[in-house]
Amino acid sequence: MNFLSELKRQDIPIYIVTDGNKIVQNRKIEALHVKPFVKKAFITHRYRKIHAKPSPYCFEKIATLEHAKTQEILYIADNPHKDFVGIKPLGFQTIRIKQGMFKEMNPASSYDAHHTINHIRELKPLLEQMCHKDFR
Repeated sequence: MNFLSELKRQDIPIYIVTDGNKIVQNRKIEALHVKPFVKKAFITHRYRKIHAKPSPYCFEKIATLEHAKTQEILYIADNPHKDFVGIKPLGFQTIRIKQGMFKEMNPASSYDAHHTINHIRELKPLLEQMCHKDFR
């Protein structure tokens, strides 16, 4: 949580975009104890299933809320089946963490993220390199 605290301290907004049952997903977010660090959680099914990933709907809402260009928004996820294919062509920046049930997937480049890491530990150094910032 130290890294999330540092991002929040530097006023870097963090959003969650997740698919699935509204109640189940909300419980997962609460169980992870990340709510204090997150500006807003978008549970896509609250906006109808048509807006589930790979739909860019919730990501475009974030861009609007932040008054940001899509190129200024970074999405970190693990599922190349749906996480990156809908937003990457719109200019959103993407990082794939190769963990969990999708870690062995070798997707086509259109389905994969711009950057890939093997473990969450690699996220901080990659973000520091991408943003030219020191997150301490």
